[in-house]
Amino acid sequence: EGWDRESYWQIGLPLVLAVQVIATLLSTERMALAPFWILFGHLVAMVFVHPAGLDFGLMPLAVIFMGLPLYVVLFLGALSGRIVRRLTGLTT
Repeated sequence: EGWDRESYWQIGLPLVLAVQVIATLLSTERMALAPFWILFGHLVAMVFVHPAGLDFGLMPLAVIFMGLPLYVVLFLGALSGRIVRRLTGLTT
């Protein structure tokens, strides 16, 4: 699975968190909903990267056990993006 590699944790997730912060800086969407777009993209990527002919194995558990903590981290990223937006006076 993709999340078994070090590059997923060292490059992929920090990049996703940075995208979340930037997206929240530029968006007026509710903070509670913003992480769902990234999580949906992550789910779609997991389905497309999944090798053909194999069952989904542990993917449902990965969605639960990785999705919930990742939502919390992405929400904190959205919160920090919103705080920076208010402090700098950025508006869209």
